[in-house]
Amino acid sequence: MILSIYEQLIFFISNFVAGVIAALLFDVYRVLLVCEHPNKIVTFLEDILFLVLDAIVVFVFLLYTNEAYINAYVYVFIILGLCFYIKFISPLFVSVIRKFLNQFLKCVRILFKFIIYILECLFLSKK
Repeated sequence: MILSIYEQLIFFISNFVAGVIAALLFDVYRVLLVCEHPNKIVTFLEDILFLVLDAIVVFVFLLYTNEAYINAYVYVFIILGLCFYIKFISPLFVSVIRKFLNQFLKCVRILFKFIIYILECLFLSKK
């Protein structure tokens, strides 16, 4: 497969972005997995399912960007994308996602308590 310089650049950038996407999905998984599972089998199954989902997402991304052409450079640039994301973007992204998740859960709790209060006022009011 002979590629022009421009096509090679797009090929390498798309592989780099695939690595960033894989690492980003791992951070989302890590933040959403807030409760620690004491059961090792459940944790193992969750990790396997995440890896399968991550592999499918990266493969589909590579399929659309470079027709899923896989060689050694693909792995090198995916690993470079992973390392770049973990080193520079991950700490900021994890803190933003955690703050967003905390605010979202806080709003859900407030809404739930408000609905319970309204239902109590309607059905448990003494006349």
